[in-house]
Amino acid sequence: MIVKLKGTSFYQSEIEEARSLIYQVGVLDPEPENEHDQYAIVFLVNNKKVGYLPRNWQKKYNFFP
Repeated sequence: MIVKLKGTSFYQSEIEEARSLIYQVGVLDPEPENEHDQYAIVFLVNNKKVGYLPRNWQKKYNFFP
């Protein structure tokens, strides 16, 4: 599955660091405390924020009740 993340321009150093690693773990994590979107889903690579799941994917995968 390929997803174009949102907000990646804010996390360029984290993305560059992740690209240099041989072993990478990607995790989707709900971020209800996000001040811009209480339904935000952050994408973490090796526990570093690199972007957000687009809103249309939030509903598709039903992360929130």
